[in-house]
Amino acid sequence: MQVNFRFLQGALAQYNPETRGSSRTFFFTGYRVVRQARQLEKAGTELVILPAAVWNQAGGLSAAGCICICRPGEDRPEENGGRMPMLLLTSEEPLDVMEERIQEALFLPYRYDQLKESLLDALAGGEGLDQILHQASRALGNPFTVFDNNFALLAHSIPDEMEIPEARQVVEHRSANLSVLMELRDTGELGQIQNDAAHPRLTNLPNGYQKMTCVLSVSHRHIGLLCFYNYQRPFRPGDREIVEYVGKIVCSYLQRRSWNHTDVWNPYEYFVDQLLHNTYDEVSVEQFRQRLGLNFPPEMAALLVSASWYERQRKNAPLAMIAQTLRKLFPGSCVCVLEDSVLCLCAAKKCDRGNEPELWTQVKEFLEENRLFMGISDKFSNLSTLQEYYSQADRAMTIGAAHAPGEGIYPYRSYMLYHMISALAAHSDVMRFCHPALAALRAYDKEYKTEYLECLRVYLECNGSIADCAQRYYMHYNSIKYRLKVIQSVCGVDLNDPNTFVQLYLSFKITEVLEKLEDSEQMNPLNLELLDSLEG
Repeated sequence: MQVNFRFLQGALAQYNPETRGSSRTFFFTGYRVVRQARQLEKAGTELVILPAAVWNQAGGLSAAGCICICRPGEDRPEENGGRMPMLLLTSEEPLDVMEERIQEALFLPYRYDQLKESLLDALAGGEGLDQILHQASRALGNPFTVFDNNFALLAHSIPDEMEIPEARQVVEHRSANLSVLMELRDTGELGQIQNDAAHPRLTNLPNGYQKMTCVLSVSHRHIGLLCFYNYQRPFRPGDREIVEYVGKIVCSYLQRRSWNHTDVWNPYEYFVDQLLHNTYDEVSVEQFRQRLGLNFPPEMAALLVSASWYERQRKNAPLAMIAQTLRKLFPGSCVCVLEDSVLCLCAAKKCDRGNEPELWTQVKEFLEENRLFMGISDKFSNLSTLQEYYSQADRAMTIGAAHAPGEGIYPYRSYMLYHMISALAAHSDVMRFCHPALAALRAYDKEYKTEYLECLRVYLECNGSIADCAQRYYMHYNSIKYRLKVIQSVCGVDLNDPNTFVQLYLSFKITEVLEKLEDSEQMNPLNLELLDSLEG
């Protein structure tokens, strides 16, 4: 084995600031603790740990190296003129205690090597980022956090039982503490931290603790920060090296998953991320907004844009390009890059496609050219309800893309009924709400080779207009009228009854939604792997 006494001095300085001695690197076959001079025989290739009194009794020593411990006020032993690497400690601690501390410092580099190997194995084995950080924390004794450039929390290893308020706040809010970010921004340190590519830097925290910060970079672009806190033990000299290695592991993990990111901290994205992942009352949101100095329209709508469900699962949505285009199309709006989509909060008047025909023609062309989809929420003004309206835009985009992929733009009002049916289908058998007329007409069509079921569907979609239905079918008005008479006879219904009309229309929608849900369930991970292999 080998050891560098300079490293050992640094590792032991936290226990004994008076450590001094050689800075040489030397090899040894083992180490022994000596309490009597006669035990020094045949110690030529070993590292010897002994009290100063034993050193003075021996009068001379032949060993690979020596760590000599003396008491405060005790005469210091004379050094041997540099013939043998020697480290001198002054401590009141018992020899057994010092032996444990020396042993810990002595073998620390080897434990670091073992940790590096285990972290690499975990990365190669497909472990999650939280699991990788927890593995590192178990070995090092202190927790990690990983933030993106917008200071949203990506992963952490903070124990559940840790009661430090700042640590608990980071975990609960899934982001860095706002007060810390504001202070760093005001002092100009925020940009330095995010763009300092040097070795991990040490920062004093307001709560009296310290943290090491390591910049995360992928393809020469900064994507976030790795933080290591001395919440459970003091930092050691070797921690910088291992934190830098953990940072490389994290970068490799994020790179393999095509992590999307912003380049710098964006207060708007930080604010929106907090509202989407936490629950605030209206007063708290307004105070939060004012503290960040943000402005939003008095009435707005949520626009959510992404690629197809398949591309979202594969993390292939071109989020950076989408965000850049939305900022050009909707200047002054709040545009935020999310995990697999881009959210735009724009003035509600901009969503009036009748008053902004040129704008929405450009939006439509952009979506079609890039095979993208957009969901649009209802109008709202209370930011504390953002989660609800984000959900509306998300459901409109997802359901709309499944039912009408050629449309590209899906207002929630147009797909609210689909959302309601799919939500009910998740908890009960909605087919029992279908009108029995559909089953009767389906059986009639099968027996007599007719298409009355489709005729009824078109008639309902035309809001009961025989003329519009005839135009859709390219048939004479009287032909449609005759078909409707047959339908009423076969099903025993009155199409002029508003209640019957609504029930029949809803029954068709239930059937349509269930068919789409069945199709989407077939697109499981096995299908994704098959499609990936075919593309390859």
